[in-house]
Amino acid sequence: MLSLQEDRKWQLFYSFLFPVFIMLIAFAAKNISPFGGRNLMAMDGYAQYYPMLRQYLRAGSDFSFAGGLGFNRLTQSAYYTNSPLWLLLRLFPVKYSIQAVHFIVILRFGLAGLSFAYFLLRRYQVQTRYLFAFASAYALSAYNLAFINQFMWMDIVILLPLLAAALLSLWEDGHFLPYALLLALALYSNFYLAYSLCLFAVLWSFYLLFKEKEKTKKRLLFLLRFAASSLLGAGLSAFVLLPAYLGLQNTLAAGLEPTGSLKMYHPLWQYFQQLLPFQKISLVFEVPNLYAGLLTFLLALCYLFNKKRTWRDRVIFILFLLFSYLSFNFNALDYIWHGFHYPNQLPGRQSYLFIFVLLLFAFTAYKENSLEIPVLENEAGKRKNYRGLKTLIAVLLLIELSSNAIFTVSQETWAANHPAYIRYEEEMLYLTEKYAPGEDEFYRTEFLKPHHNQGLRYGYNGLGYYSSLMSGKSYKFFADIGMEVYAKNVSTNFVPDRIVDNIFAVRYLIQKNSDPVDFEDLHLVKVEELKELTLYENPDYFSLGFVIDGLDSRGLTASEMREELGKHLGPAAISQKVQFMTLDSFKPDRIQGHLTLEEEGQLLTSIGSEEGWSVYVNGEKLTPFEAYDYLLAIPLPAGQHHLEFVYRTPGKAAGTLLTLLSAASLLLWYGLKNKRQKSVRE
Repeated sequence: MLSLQEDRKWQLFYSFLFPVFIMLIAFAAKNISPFGGRNLMAMDGYAQYYPMLRQYLRAGSDFSFAGGLGFNRLTQSAYYTNSPLWLLLRLFPVKYSIQAVHFIVILRFGLAGLSFAYFLLRRYQVQTRYLFAFASAYALSAYNLAFINQFMWMDIVILLPLLAAALLSLWEDGHFLPYALLLALALYSNFYLAYSLCLFAVLWSFYLLFKEKEKTKKRLLFLLRFAASSLLGAGLSAFVLLPAYLGLQNTLAAGLEPTGSLKMYHPLWQYFQQLLPFQKISLVFEVPNLYAGLLTFLLALCYLFNKKRTWRDRVIFILFLLFSYLSFNFNALDYIWHGFHYPNQLPGRQSYLFIFVLLLFAFTAYKENSLEIPVLENEAGKRKNYRGLKTLIAVLLLIELSSNAIFTVSQETWAANHPAYIRYEEEMLYLTEKYAPGEDEFYRTEFLKPHHNQGLRYGYNGLGYYSSLMSGKSYKFFADIGMEVYAKNVSTNFVPDRIVDNIFAVRYLIQKNSDPVDFEDLHLVKVEELKELTLYENPDYFSLGFVIDGLDSRGLTASEMREELGKHLGPAAISQKVQFMTLDSFKPDRIQGHLTLEEEGQLLTSIGSEEGWSVYVNGEKLTPFEAYDYLLAIPLPAGQHHLEFVYRTPGKAAGTLLTLLSAASLLLWYGLKNKRQKSVRE
C-alpha cells in the first residue's frame, strides 16, 4: 500500500494527466490542429483573441496604432493577454502559433485538475485512489468546455482552488502572503473574471467564519487579516488594475445603466437540465453551463440528506443552492456578478464558482461514506462494500466525464477551417515586412474588404479594431463617419473611401485575389501582385499631421467631417492646399516632427484624442482640442515649429506607486510576523 505522501503525488499526477489525455482525444475527434484541418480560432478567437496574442508577442510600448486611430495596449492586455502562460508562445515559431495556442489550452485543462486536486489534499488530508476523478470533474466541467474559445478566462479557473486553499491557510494558521500573491496574480491575469473571484473570496471567508463554532477573537483577527491582505493583494496589481479601471470608464458599457424591471430569466427545470451530460453548450443568453458530472450532483444531494449532517451543514448547503440559482436567474444579481453590467451573450460567467463548491460537497459525501445503502454487518465486510462502491462510482464518473467532454468538443465546439484561416499568412508576413514604415515614417495599411483586427494579427498600422476595451468616443466616431460597426459598442471595420483614406494616412490597401472588391474611385496604383494577394498604393495619403488652409474644424461633428473636408480637398488640390508635418522619428508613444507655417492654422492629426496624450510645440506644452468629436488637433501660430506628441497611460504612474507601496507593506508585515514567531519559539 502506498504511503500518504506517495499517494498524494500520484493523485496530483493523475489529476493533471487525465484531463489532458481526454482533451487530446477530443481534439483528435474534432480534427483540431495538429490532428486535422480545424482550429479554435472561431467566434471571438478569430476576431479578437488570436490577433491580440499575435500583437502580444511583438508588443513594445503601451500605445498601439494597430487598430482604430490608436488604443492603449496595456489596458487591452489586462483583459485579454496578461496570462503568464502566454509566455510559452515565445518558444514556438510564428507559423506554429495556432498550434501553440492549442497546446496551452490543453495544458490549462490539466492545470485546472491539478489545482483542484491540490485543494482537496490540502483541505481533507485523505488517502483515496480516486481523488483525481473529482479533480477531472472540475477540469472537464461544462464551463471550461463551453468557453474553450475564450482563451483568457481559464487562468481564473486554475487559480480558484489555490486561492481557496490560501484562505484556508489564512484562517487556520494566519498565513496571509499566499492569499495576497494569488489575488494579485488573478487580478493581473484577467481583471474581469477576477472580479467574480473577489466576490467568491468574501463569501468563502464568511463560510470559514461560520461553518463551525469559533471564538469571536479568532473571527475578528481573521477578518482583519483578510481585509488587509485583500487590499495589499489588489495593490500589488495596481500598476495594471488602475489603468484598466480608468480605461473601462471610457467605454460605452461603463455608461450603461440597468434597464427594465426585475425579472427571472428561465424556468427552474432548465437549470436541472444543465446538470446532465451531453447538453448543448450555452453561448447566447441561455441557461449557464453547470455540468460537472451527474454523479457528483447526486453525491452532493447525498451530502445534504446524510443523517450525520448538522443543521448548520444543511443550512449552508441549502443557502448555497438558493443563492446560486438566484445569481444565475435573477437579473439584479446577474448584473452585480458581471461587474455591474449585463453580459453580452456567454451567460453565467461565474458558474465556475458554482461547480467548484458543488464538487466540494460531492467529494465530502464520497470520502465520508455518505451513501446510505445496506452493508454487511461485520466491520471488515462494511469496509470492503464501501471500497467497492467507491471504486464503481469513480470509474463511472470518469467514463461519464470523458464521454461528455469528447461529445461536447466534437459536436458543440465552434471551430474554424484551419487552411482557410492561415491562407494569407505567408504572403501577409512577406508584405508587412517588405513594406513596413521606417523609423521616421508613419502610414497605415488595410484590406479593401473589411476585417477585424488584422493590424494586430499581422503587425501593421491598421484601422479595423474589435475589443471590449474600445473607447466609446472611438466607436461613435467611426459609426458617424460611415464605417462598419459591430456589437453596438466594441468594434469598427474600415471601409475604404478616397477622402478618408487620405486623411487617415492609408498608404497601402490589400486585395484578396479570390474575393475582389471594386475600387475604381479610390485612385490606387498596383504595387505588387502575389498568388493570393495584391498590394495597391494610395499615392495621395497624408502625413500623420496636416494643416488645411481656411479650415476651422473646432465645433464640427464627426458626421460633418467628410463633407467639410471634401470642400477643401478637391482632386487637384490634395497636394497643393494641404501642408504636412514632416516626421523626424516615430514611436507609438512618442512622435516627433516639424512644420513651418506662413500664417496661423490648425494641425489636424489622425490620432484619436484618447486621454494620455500631451503635445509640446518648441518645448512648450500646449493644450490640444478635439476635432470632429475625436481627432487630436492643436492650434499653431505662424512660424517654424518642432512638435512632440507624448503618450502616458492614465493611472500607470499612480498604480505603479501603489504597487511598490503594497509590496513594501507586505514585506514589512511578513518580516514582523516572522520576527514575532521567532521570539515566541525562543
